[in-house]
Amino acid sequence: MRTALIGLALIGCRSESGQVALKVETTNKAYDFEAHYPLSKTREIQEYLADYLKKEEVRGELDVWCSFGSYGRFKLVSKPGYVRIHFNKREQTKEAAQRLMGLAEGIKERINPPK
Repeated sequence: MRTALIGLALIGCRSESGQVALKVETTNKAYDFEAHYPLSKTREIQEYLADYLKKEEVRGELDVWCSFGSYGRFKLVSKPGYVRIHFNKREQTKEAAQRLMGLAEGIKERINPPK
């Protein structure tokens, strides 16, 4: 008999310039992070993505598959006010999965900074 680990977190709150909605879904097979955030945070989020992914720039709209060398790959969708990270856990090294979850955690902290 197989057992599946399923986690789901949905956080919504009102910010000074718009609605924030964060969703994290994790199973034995996949990890999915999705965030809707105020447009005023777009530049900060895109700069964070570029820095974390070691890219010169992340601007406008992206819908791409990215890779961490031989570690594995993940789907990144980014546009003003929205970001999504999805990856198949079975195609990742443990290190890559932790790095991607760290990326999602950093995005959450920038959208809803601790008070």
